[in-house]
Amino acid sequence: AEAYSNLGKLLSVQDKLDEAMGALNKALLLKPKLVEASINLADLLKKQGKLESAIKIYKKALLHNPNNPTTLNNFANILKNQGKFEEAIGYYKKSISIKPDYTEAYNNLGNALSDQGNLEQAIRAYKQSIILNPYYPDVYNNLGVTYKKQGKFEKAIEYFNKSI
Repeated sequence: AEAYSNLGKLLSVQDKLDEAMGALNKALLLKPKLVEASINLADLLKKQGKLESAIKIYKKALLHNPNNPTTLNNFANILKNQGKFEEAIGYYKKSISIKPDYTEAYNNLGNALSDQGNLEQAIRAYKQSIILNPYYPDVYNNLGVTYKKQGKFEKAIEYFNKSI
């Protein structure tokens, strides 16, 4: 089952989406609780724009393993993109509580908070992400955008330059 999951992920990266779907479905047929295969399948469905199907897969994966930080983070990303900020923030925070060094989840939390207009909280989340991984350029860019929203243009320029 793990091999089918890995094959499916690789095929998805190569944009061989039908083949990837087949491999991932086979993985889940052999091992229905294989979290990695569920994540890969949900990511593939998201890539295809099938958000409702991806949400179902994430929810099912969370039933099998409610404490998988990657599943929580990825599910939160879909919720955030749907404008469900409070719900997304809750999932990001749960993901971080399980994996306190999850740089990407802090960045995504910052994005949700920024989109919601909670700029100071967003800045704190971004800065925590930078503490955990100072080599993550997306965070510097997001911090620059947030400072720009606040009208703090010098700080925005500083962080935009750090992201380059």
